[in-house]
Amino acid sequence: MQANRRYDGIVVETSQTSFEEVPFLVTNRPVICIGAVAPATWTYARLQRQLHKEAFLVLKDLEGYAEPLATDYGLHSEVEAISRLADEAGFQRLHLIGYSAGGSIALAFALAYPERINSLTLIEPAWIGIHTVGEVEIAYLSTVDCAMQLPISERGHALLMAMSAPGTDPSTIPTPDWLLERSAGFGPIWRSFREATLDIKAIESFPAPVYLPVGGKSHPRFSVAAHWLASTLPRSRVDIYQDQTHLDAPPIRETERFIGALRSLWAEVPHRI
Repeated sequence: MQANRRYDGIVVETSQTSFEEVPFLVTNRPVICIGAVAPATWTYARLQRQLHKEAFLVLKDLEGYAEPLATDYGLHSEVEAISRLADEAGFQRLHLIGYSAGGSIALAFALAYPERINSLTLIEPAWIGIHTVGEVEIAYLSTVDCAMQLPISERGHALLMAMSAPGTDPSTIPTPDWLLERSAGFGPIWRSFREATLDIKAIESFPAPVYLPVGGKSHPRFSVAAHWLASTLPRSRVDIYQDQTHLDAPPIRETERFIGALRSLWAEVPHRI
């Protein structure tokens, strides 16, 4: 069954079928796309439609939005949920894409299960597991911490401001339909990041190719973080999308260019599922 839903002016088709009902061709590349503050369908629907003949994209929202939230929820909950989803889909190995908070979780999963990753795409990860990579990162983390202390009704807008370039007019920050609906989930997700660290040695030895797209109009912290990751991950490259903000993720606003970059990335590794 297909259901149409509108997200901030973008009409998307969301699949309600089970994996058993979807014909998975061995010629299709296995891909899991992790959402963020925004619903996964909002970020990846165009990508899913345009790549359906060559890739099997599974879109996943974060466990932090589950109701009720697991009492032991943490970063481990997100990582193990991806592992279960990959097993359910029949993916022994996969290409993993994550955006914002989903990029952080994709990075954590990739470091926990490097043997399952064919390639990794991190679109402006909101957290990179290292708290002391410079003053820009420290100031950014503090700003997001403050946003998370605000009432739920104010939290989403403050979070988007924290991820926007300095000097951004607050009135220009969009307020998509999903922003208030999902604001309560921001706190547990961010707290799970702040309570965790990632193993620097695992980052330095990560074997798969990594693509790091960054918006030229996002907060400069995202460029700093991407270049730090690129200097640490052995097989990685940064790609600047000059006209993009953090909310205007490449899969949404520059889909064709982003698909071309994915194809080049995927071509670096043998096709394995």
